[in-house]
Parts: sequence; structure tokens; C-alpha cells
Amino acid sequence: MYKRMIFRDLKRKKSMNIILLIFVVLSAMFTASSVNNIVAV
Repeated sequence: MYKRMIFRDLKRKKSMNIILLIFVVLSAMFTASSVNNIVAV
């Protein structure tokens, strides 16, 4: 399923860039929250 979505979006560069941006933002949020938890503990 994910592979199909990725291959479909590779044809449309705009949507691929948007998806990559969303993944980067989400990963940054998760890493920031985990660092905050580690610092708090």
C-alpha cells in the first residue's frame, strides 16, 4: 500500500515534496518530545 502511494507520488513531484515535508515535521516533533522526556526524567 505504502509503496503504491510512494510510486504514484514520485510521478508528481509536488505531492512527494509535501509528503516528505510532513514526515520531516513529524519526526522533528517526535524527537523533540522524546528529548524533553529524557531531560525531564
